[in-house]
Amino acid sequence: MENLIATTPEAIRTAAGALRKLRPVYTQVIDYYEQIFTAQASAGAAMDVPEIHIPQNRLQVKREEGFPLITPPEFPRDTAAAGDLMTDICRITASSGLQTSAAAGKLEAALKSGAVNADELFAGLLKEALSTIDAVAERLEMDPRLIRIMSYHSLKPCFEISADRLSQHLGEKEDAEKEYCPVCGSQPVLATLGKNGERHHYCNLCWYRWPFRRARCPFCEVREDRLLVYFYSESEKEYRVDICEKCHTYMKCIDLRETDRVIYPPLELAATLHLDMKAQEAGYQSVPHLLY
Repeated sequence: MENLIATTPEAIRTAAGALRKLRPVYTQVIDYYEQIFTAQASAGAAMDVPEIHIPQNRLQVKREEGFPLITPPEFPRDTAAAGDLMTDICRITASSGLQTSAAAGKLEAALKSGAVNADELFAGLLKEALSTIDAVAERLEMDPRLIRIMSYHSLKPCFEISADRLSQHLGEKEDAEKEYCPVCGSQPVLATLGKNGERHHYCNLCWYRWPFRRARCPFCEVREDRLLVYFYSESEKEYRVDICEKCHTYMKCIDLRETDRVIYPPLELAATLHLDMKAQEAGYQSVPHLLY
């Protein structure tokens, strides 16, 4: 198994190129997200995200009680850099030819003119004060979900930087059984299987990766084998969809033993929409996320 998880813009481009050859039907989607994810990686490398200091006594209580280290509103951000990234993301989307192009152009113009303040959108997203975003969406005649998605993508490097820093407080053994992200408490959105069958989950918000060793649904905690099933295609052995028959939730999983490509997990999530369609047509639902 020669694959690796991409982290740099160059590696993300390599991952996108390999995926494009493998699944040409997704070319437009891959082209778009390659630009988004490389822009995030480049911006993140230069961001000045404030440190998070957790007092030792508070940290000890969190670890003993099994609480996440922080909650989403506590994520710090480099406001200026995230705002610049949001303008870039709007520009990329406006020129993508996707259905959201025109709306993205409106938002880009509003950001550049000062009619919309990016940091107000960020605060609205993190504090779940969605009325702020809804008001902007109404003024610009846009779908508020698109604004939330673009706000999330602009903040994603900040989340990842803080998650990486906070990981020093986490121990693999203690956090292997958590159904939620041990950093921020969000639910998992994607899983991977390693060379020895070891399982890891990715957070739907900060993309922290943590081990999940037991055969158990991370959403309802059911442990009965007959209720935990999966499906896959012989033509796509590197992908499978894990299903819980109790809570009717599904999660996509990448079996790294079945491919030697460079992998960028968020890109894999976006370029497997056919698996979402198949699962949803069968009556299952996934964890809400703002990647797309």
